[in-house]
Amino acid sequence: MKQFTAINTTQILRKLRAILYESSLSAEYIYNKHVKGNSLNKAEFRSLIGFLKEDLAEFEVDAMFEQLDTKDGSKDGAIPKQKFLDWFGYDQQAQLF
Repeated sequence: MKQFTAINTTQILRKLRAILYESSLSAEYIYNKHVKGNSLNKAEFRSLIGFLKEDLAEFEVDAMFEQLDTKDGSKDGAIPKQKFLDWFGYDQQAQLF
């Protein structure tokens, strides 16, 4: 079951990156609109993801947060801004060039 969740989470993250790219919204703009500091907590993450894709189940959003909330193998309850930008900001643009 855990492997299925990881595969599904990865696919959802790819779709969200594509949504950001196709909408011409920068990941940094979306981040700054939903987050006040330099790290994204779970409530802010839920709000941000809900803005991009409303039809995700709560467990899917939680699984994405858990996947992104790792720093050197440990969890700290927040996603650093740079990690968010790395995941959502640069991939799609890099694939085009």
